[in-house]
Amino acid sequence: VFSRSVDLLYIGSALSYLYVDVSGSDTNPGTKASPFRTITRALAEAAIIKGNAAIFIGPGTYVTGETFPIRLQSNTALVCLGDNYTTVIDNSAGNATTILGASGAVVNGCRINSEQTVGATTTISDNATAMTIINSYIFGNIVNPGQSPSVCVAVSSDTRVAKSTITGCSFNNSGIGINISAGNPTIEFNTITGNVGTGVSVSGGIPVIQGNDIQTNTTGISITNATPATVVTGNNIHGNTTGMSVSGSAASPSINGNRI
Repeated sequence: VFSRSVDLLYIGSALSYLYVDVSGSDTNPGTKASPFRTITRALAEAAIIKGNAAIFIGPGTYVTGETFPIRLQSNTALVCLGDNYTTVIDNSAGNATTILGASGAVVNGCRINSEQTVGATTTISDNATAMTIINSYIFGNIVNPGQSPSVCVAVSSDTRVAKSTITGCSFNNSGIGINISAGNPTIEFNTITGNVGTGVSVSGGIPVIQGNDIQTNTTGISITNATPATVVTGNNIHGNTTGMSVSGSAASPSINGNRI
């Protein structure tokens, strides 16, 4: 049974299937009947078979035995099956980036916790490769910003972030929900909320930011050095201290149809 969080359209270009469950063992073959215990082990197997795998991850919390950062493989999907984000990748005890992306990789339906004891960290980095993050819940630390990552999602390629919740990236009161520095990413239909700092920061690249609910951040969207090809459209930007800030460039992005 698939989680309601999972979008079955996004399981990568899978040629093989691997399974992970909290009741499994890393000495198992990673089948549905005999799953691995850790995502790290499943990704090592995906590397052997040269990617193109869908890794189905059962409900539960994955921290024991995991090696952070979890390094995705090209054209491999992490598909979290726990209903209502009850498949949890938990790096709250560590100081590393939680997930490093790879070309064509997918993170689908996962809750990713990243409460940190230092702030110079990122929950998910696309690693300068085009990947997809969809239907996921990416969580820092709303209650204690001092134990929060600096950035929830770092984007520097043609990555798509969609239908996800990004919240609680607040380190030193200057956290960033989604930080875009390069590429041509698409940021759409997300809820970006509760980041003490900036919901979406654009310092480079040519993003399309559309259809998001951006609320209760310090600044909803901050854009510097924009190009006219940057598109910000159809977003609901509300309850932020500052709705949108555009600075540092003579070129004006295309901003239209937003509710602020």
